[in-house]
Amino acid sequence: MFVMDDSIKVNHGSMTDLEQYVDFAFRINRQIERSSSFCSKSEPSIRKDLLGSINNNNLIGAWKSGQILGMISTYVDASKNNVDCFILIDSDLCKYDEIAKVLLDSMRTQMKSQFHYTFFFSKENIECSTFLKSLDAFKKPNES
Repeated sequence: MFVMDDSIKVNHGSMTDLEQYVDFAFRINRQIERSSSFCSKSEPSIRKDLLGSINNNNLIGAWKSGQILGMISTYVDASKNNVDCFILIDSDLCKYDEIAKVLLDSMRTQMKSQFHYTFFFSKENIECSTFLKSLDAFKKPNES
């Protein structure tokens, strides 16, 4: 677990918190300006995907006072040296860039350095686009 200032904790997702992650992902991903194309829109599919991420240690969340602020979930394709990512953050509760950076850095710490990270998100998700631009991410028409 990593602790940021103001008692923000960043840790790997667990079965104990699965339903909170599912509820959070379902709520945030329905908002087009915060959504990720890699995250499903239905609760059962989200639950299935996040369960797989938990089992593979590929889910990290940022929490404050027992409330989830953001999460990153990944699917690793080692044969292609690629990691498909979705990052969902409730920017009403925190600064998007700060939480996104900590979540991505935490995930990258556990991965191989040669991996590429791919994000698909709606064009309305300006916060994610701005964050990835700040990292000098390579931009294609529908992905970064």
